[in-house]
Amino acid sequence: MKLFFPFIFLSLLLTCKNENSIFISLKASKKILPRDSLIDQVDLYIQQRLDSCHCPGAAITIITDTTTRLLKGYGKRSLLTAEKVDSFTVFRLASVSKNFGGLLMTLMMQRGIIQADDPVQKYIPEFGVKQEEYSTQITIRHILSHSSSLPYHSYTNLVESGMPLDQIIPFFKDISLKSPPGTEYAYQNASFSLLEKILIKATGISFDHLLRQSFCKPLGMNELSCTYDSLILNGDHASPHNYQQICSCYVADEITNKYYNTISAGGINASISDMNKWLNMLMGNRPDILPRPVLDTFFTPRILTSQDRRYYNYWPNVQDTYYAYGMRILDCGDHSVYYHGGFANNYRSEIAIDTSHRIGIVALFNSTCCLADEIVPTIMEMMKK
Repeated sequence: MKLFFPFIFLSLLLTCKNENSIFISLKASKKILPRDSLIDQVDLYIQQRLDSCHCPGAAITIITDTTTRLLKGYGKRSLLTAEKVDSFTVFRLASVSKNFGGLLMTLMMQRGIIQADDPVQKYIPEFGVKQEEYSTQITIRHILSHSSSLPYHSYTNLVESGMPLDQIIPFFKDISLKSPPGTEYAYQNASFSLLEKILIKATGISFDHLLRQSFCKPLGMNELSCTYDSLILNGDHASPHNYQQICSCYVADEITNKYYNTISAGGINASISDMNKWLNMLMGNRPDILPRPVLDTFFTPRILTSQDRRYYNYWPNVQDTYYAYGMRILDCGDHSVYYHGGFANNYRSEIAIDTSHRIGIVALFNSTCCLADEIVPTIMEMMKK
């Protein structure tokens, strides 16, 4: 994938002035954020890059330390209408959903309800691979960190076909692992969503209700949902857009039901207002809801992923990359960046936290525009000025 980092463009932006203050949606607050010249420059950069990428719509939030610096929608929910994206417009999170599944499981482990080294078969006896000795060795820790040694994206094709998870599980018995569990990283969707069945078996509560009980209700994440119907019935949702080479433009696409059969792997919907609250908690600012030891466990690197050469491997200063429990860890030498991205149904999502400078970013897009690849490293550099 060809990357574009507009560092020359940034130097020009830093000399610009934007006379428009950044507003929080009136649905959330009638207050105007204090004038912030740096955020004015960031806002100008976002608007100009969205225009140059022909991106239909986006929603972005930025937090530094404990302060929300930006919470804003850009562009249109759909190119077929005039309705604009606001801070309550709901997008699909795609694989950023793994944050939620991973953190919910980590919280249950901290409470002693589940243990990281519990075998998956303790909760799902029908799960296993071709080698029985390896079947008994695959633990919850391996599922959380994509380190079960299953082949890359095992049965993601069945997930995308809409097959229920219960029908996918027996297929794992056909897989022969090339190395013991815990020794090889390979990104997963089907096996990651086993967390849902484990949580239900251990708590007696559905994944959706457990998520709401543990995080959504106390945080006030009112737009978050976990079904196809809840997204399309929400009057303020963003529609996906597909890039067409023939016209060099984006065209409105239909919302599909893919990944709603594996919620924790890619089936969560949320607004940028929801994600602002989620990001604030991940930055350690809500210890009343999420104790620091849970976050420390959640963010602990579990397995090296540097061989999986994705676009974030080429961001400035990244030396090595790891996977934790539903979050990637980018080793930048003197500090780490916690990161995850998502792509499904022509939606893109990005979440990142710079641990040294205490900068957090979430960006949601209703297309695959090029800004999604560059927004995290570019804004991180801008916010350090």
